Amino acid sequence: STLCEQMGVAALAIQEESGGAGFPLAETYVVLEELGHALTPTPLLASVVASAALLAVPRSLSLSKGLLERIAAGTVATLAWSGVTGTADAPVGVTWSDGTLTGKVSPVLYGDVAEILLVVAEHDGGIGLFTVDPTAVTRTKVSGLDPTLGFADLEFANTPAEPVTLDAAEALARTLRVGTLAVAALQAGCAQRGRDITVEYTKQREQ
Repeated sequence: STLCEQMGVAALAIQEESGGAGFPLAETYVVLEELGHALTPTPLLASVVASAALLAVPRSLSLSKGLLERIAAGTVATLAWSGVTGTADAPVGVTWSDGTLTGKVSPVLYGDVAEILLVVAEHDGGIGLFTVDPTAVTRTKVSGLDPTLGFADLEFANTPAEPVTLDAAEALARTLRVGTLAVAALQAGCAQRGRDITVEYTKQREQ
């Protein structure tokens, strides 16, 4: 809450008309690098990936503005998509039909606590992006190798969903690039911290 309410880090890469600061992604990557250096347990990475998916969708086709305003204000968001922790061509385990979603996604970054839940699902016309009420989803917290990040398994059983866009292929390709760089920034900060500790220890160690 301090990072979002006092520093506005969740709003950095969101355009001003959606309540953001309108900066390029570079500033967000700097913040993520510092969070990695401090090993800060924060859901910013999940929100960055979710907002990237919304920002990649044409404004005229989506309800993304209201969602982006909430993310900019600090509401935790996440993207339930196998490509987040896999590859762009990873199988999508969720289908959309007759206005509802069915299937499973695992693991989902901060899927157990996110208040804005975006879901990638297949349908008869291709692959789409949908928004879902998180309280209507079965969410099971799971542990990961990195204790500073949260994960959850999500299961959808005829869960009502609203389309953000029914043609999300291009938006997801951009989202994957944004997320890859975001993770790299976190890792760079963490690696720097490891080097700093090692150098400090080497200066003090006596043989």
